[in-house]
Amino acid sequence: MPEDSNADAETDRIPAETPAPRRRFLSVWRIGALSALALALLGGAGVVASATPPAAFPAGERIEILPGTSLVTAARMLEDAHAVHSSLLLQLILIAQAGEGGVKAGIYRFDEPLSVFGIAHALLYGTHSAPLIRITIPEGMRNGDIDKIVTSQLPAIPPGAFERAAADAEGYLFPETYHVPEIFTAEQLVDMMKETFAEKTAPLADTFAASTRTREEIIIMASILEREADSEESMRIISGILWKRFDKGMPLQVDASFAYLLGKKSEEVTVDDLALDSPYNTYKYWGLPPTPLNNPGLQAIKAALSPTPSPYLYYLTDAEGAFHYAKTFEEHKKNKQLFLE
Repeated sequence: MPEDSNADAETDRIPAETPAPRRRFLSVWRIGALSALALALLGGAGVVASATPPAAFPAGERIEILPGTSLVTAARMLEDAHAVHSSLLLQLILIAQAGEGGVKAGIYRFDEPLSVFGIAHALLYGTHSAPLIRITIPEGMRNGDIDKIVTSQLPAIPPGAFERAAADAEGYLFPETYHVPEIFTAEQLVDMMKETFAEKTAPLADTFAASTRTREEIIIMASILEREADSEESMRIISGILWKRFDKGMPLQVDASFAYLLGKKSEEVTVDDLALDSPYNTYKYWGLPPTPLNNPGLQAIKAALSPTPSPYLYYLTDAEGAFHYAKTFEEHKKNKQLFLE
């Protein structure tokens, strides 16, 4: 079985920018042209009305502007969120004050309705927003390990809070790079990761529906593949082997279970470990573990959904990380002698 690979988690603070004391203004003719365009599309009365807060202003709600978001995209996001009537008017004000420079990234929260001018000021100077922290969660990471990353980077989240909030969500927290405010709570981060999981797996809905496996079985298998394989090709081949063993009533016999139970790598598993009485011990008990072993990424989920057919029933990984497959137990024993002894 392959060794576990503990990917390092990347975390970077995105510093809050200090507003420049003076901003570049466009020439009079350009502002005039933009104003004429707004008047033509909205009308004079329309411009005045569009400057006021919408009736459905999202007071108290979060609006996330990620680093690199363009001025045009940010303006459209604010219109979609009902924070402004017209993204065109907001763009006009932003461009008039800042040229075509970007807006400030952040998680914006407006506790009371603001005019389009107030919204523009907030986007340009980062008011009403919290500084963002970038946190990268690698594929195949357990909730407890994510908790350590989170608590080291987000001061509002005490040790253990994330793991408690995510207790029933292991397997369904999408590994990704997240930009979150320093004031985020554990519950908010868990919700964001669950929402991202739903968003990323939505395109696979038809494949999930067509599968003979349940959604839970697929996610559990994907979590095994994160530990047992190291590439798309090996994930798909091993997925086919494990599903075949599952269907034949053979124990899966994956070392990934011991990483979950004991925190051990494949080469650290002992004979006594193989006899451990636990439903997660796939050497002792047939079937999948009761729950996901970690939080798998999209590649592993796709491999669990679409395995590569093969004649193999066994596999192992040598010291260099190469995979060796076998059709029979006799072939598997020979592979052990050749590559492990």
